[in-house]
Amino acid sequence: MVREIIEQEKARLIYLPPYSPEFSPIENFWSKVKA
Repeated sequence: MVREIIEQEKARLIYLPPYSPEFSPIENFWSKVKA
């Protein structure tokens, strides 16, 4: 249902992995703080 609405609006749907530290700068920050 959501996919059809997005396609009707000529938008592009991008699927991201469920957990991706590359897209979360705070993850990189905390990994350096904890080390």
